Amino acid sequence: MKFSDRKHILRLLEQQSEVKRIFDQFARDAGRELARFAPKADPGRVLPADVWLHNRVAEQRIEKLLVQLHDDLLVNFDAHTRAAWEEANKNVDAMLSDFIRGLPISETARRGMFARNAHAFRSFMQRKEAGMNLSERIWKATESAKENLAYFVASGVAEGRPAALISQDIRALLLEPDRRFHRIRNARGQLVLSRPMRNYHPGAGIYRSSYMNALRVGATETNIAYHEADHERWQRLDFVLGVKVERSGTSAKPCPVCDAMQGTYPKGFKFLPWHPFCICHATPVMLSGEEFTDYLVTGHMPPGRVLRDMPQRALEYVEQHPYYRNSYSYRHNVPFFNPQAAAKASSSAPTSAPTRAPRPEKTAALNIRRKELFRIARLELKGKTVIRPELKQPIEFTGTGIKEVLNQPHDHVREKNEAILDIVRLIQEAEYIGGKLDDKGRNLMFHYFKTEIAGDPSFIVIKEDLNMKKVSLYTITDKSRSEKTGE
Repeated sequence: MKFSDRKHILRLLEQQSEVKRIFDQFARDAGRELARFAPKADPGRVLPADVWLHNRVAEQRIEKLLVQLHDDLLVNFDAHTRAAWEEANKNVDAMLSDFIRGLPISETARRGMFARNAHAFRSFMQRKEAGMNLSERIWKATESAKENLAYFVASGVAEGRPAALISQDIRALLLEPDRRFHRIRNARGQLVLSRPMRNYHPGAGIYRSSYMNALRVGATETNIAYHEADHERWQRLDFVLGVKVERSGTSAKPCPVCDAMQGTYPKGFKFLPWHPFCICHATPVMLSGEEFTDYLVTGHMPPGRVLRDMPQRALEYVEQHPYYRNSYSYRHNVPFFNPQAAAKASSSAPTSAPTRAPRPEKTAALNIRRKELFRIARLELKGKTVIRPELKQPIEFTGTGIKEVLNQPHDHVREKNEAILDIVRLIQEAEYIGGKLDDKGRNLMFHYFKTEIAGDPSFIVIKEDLNMKKVSLYTITDKSRSEKTGE
């Protein structure tokens, strides 16, 4: 494990300590309030839901403390998330500096490699998970705290106890809600059964403890920020071929999820924590300096170097454990784990007219795969050419043309996008239909080559610049030349 990844794990541990201190402060403040107002309760008879009925002032004070708890956690999570994102960027900068040292890189290309995407960070901070932003996820994680206190008060434990002891009880309850107060000695020295605590069953959530839920949200948020920043930078580096995910090596215990999911993944795969508190790490699989220099000169990626296959063991684990499809990692990588599901999602729009189905919706899975295809095609095709006897110049592949193919609407959009990986053969075997001058007055000629996508006719459009005497791939469409030009 690299030093930078160890440093990230230390940040997660530091954050856990800070979250505990925040909850300890909440417990101390809540203990003082409960001791001050001494809410009355009759153990075994007063329901937790009724505790606050005659203690409105105490309830208001507790709710104010809950707001402060939320705000303190939000500030903490925000600070650690920003720090993790920045640290990941610094790590990529260091890796870049080492990799390109001595390579013939232009200053423009160098600046592009070191550029940081501020928009990506803003989008990350503003994103929603399960329809909730970070503030809302913190509220959900801590919402059981008030219920914890209601059960505690209903048990009668607080009556007559000093604030310091009440604070200790609250701290134990927030951290370990499974704790049972079977027999409690009240202010009169009598032992009483704590039936409400014995029957305590908090609401839905991964953990019964509001403290553990807050830890989970904080650790997950910081962890995702670190790996998201890595992913965003790696995608813009042509010499990165894929991602290798490994166990951290800091734990001797086996983990069924991490053990199954480790391996080498395609470049577009977004590694995110496999589970809450996951400390696996990812490193980029890269070209050698010599290979990258050749690529800069020729524009050709070394054969077979682009990674496309998923680890078989990871695919088997997801297949055998359907619940894992609810995880962060699966939801952000559906096209890699389940291409069939991504294809179904991209073509599931209902038919609105008997003669022509509507265009498939642009799903998140489809967009993820489209970006991955663009990266692969740009690496493999940019700068290459293919010959057609009908044209005087060889057909070039440009980044603009590849992007236009992937952005072009189509009845079989997924299959059309996948066709970019086989575009050389498709052009060579397509039937030439003819050409037409640009109807907008530009000195351009568009040539149409008929092929098939998913069994239906489609047309590869080639653009010829009559001034520059250049010919390049323009797009793929399912409209015929007459439909396209209005003839």
